[in-house]
Amino acid sequence: MLGLKARSTWFPQVQRPEPLIVRTNNQKQEWSDHDSYRDRLAGTARAFRANWPLSIGLIGAQEVGDTVPGNSGGTDENVRGIDCFAQALGTEFRTETRAAGDHAIGIVVGHPWCIESTEIWEIGKESWKRWTFPGGRGRRYLLETLISNRVKPWYLRFYSTHLSHGEVQRKQRKTQARKIASIIRERPQAGELPPILVGDFNATAEGEPDVFTEIAGLFQLAHARDYDQIWTGRGSSFPQCKGGYRLLGVDVVDLVAQGLSDHDAPVTAFQIACPQT
Repeated sequence: MLGLKARSTWFPQVQRPEPLIVRTNNQKQEWSDHDSYRDRLAGTARAFRANWPLSIGLIGAQEVGDTVPGNSGGTDENVRGIDCFAQALGTEFRTETRAAGDHAIGIVVGHPWCIESTEIWEIGKESWKRWTFPGGRGRRYLLETLISNRVKPWYLRFYSTHLSHGEVQRKQRKTQARKIASIIRERPQAGELPPILVGDFNATAEGEPDVFTEIAGLFQLAHARDYDQIWTGRGSSFPQCKGGYRLLGVDVVDLVAQGLSDHDAPVTAFQIACPQT
């Protein structure tokens, strides 16, 4: 971990232009009722701001709640869990947010990033129904958002996913990872930045290298906290893309100790290196 005791404690200096912050966050929705889930989302937003207060960046989320009452009394219209998280982030960072999500997978981006379109694919089924998570219905998914930057002429595809859990489902994880690679390989268009993939993979590249063979052929692992990982597309794997990402620093937001999840959240700061257009 790189040290600095300023507004950021985890990379060497405040960069200009503002770095791209990328996080992934398993929200463990089934832990609690609606009100306590809402409180945990607000707590996570506060923890993210304490870690890096200048921007939301891009956040991939897993085990996202289907719906949450509009307020603690439930008197307003229900909202999706990912929209509730986006609202909490917007309030905490005092900025505009955009969210996308389905099947317990979600993505939130903050200004100056904007979601242009979304797609979602089923990437496999569970081997045992007892591993079904809320919203998952025994299946696993890959969520794509095409995002644009309102300040720079940048577009990129940001992905969030959640692979099957448990030793008995190693074969399922391998099949799901292969499906992810086959989908993403063909998605980026000419002139976009390389794609970024985050999620809870329920395995590590060191522990199950066969699961990650095809993903590692397309992506480079930027940072991981156990199963929760951030990958950036290799320029050589996506020749239609331009530019890339220079890693400035990595950190982990300790959500477990705060009772906000049973997963801590890895976070990265990148400098986008992109030719002028």
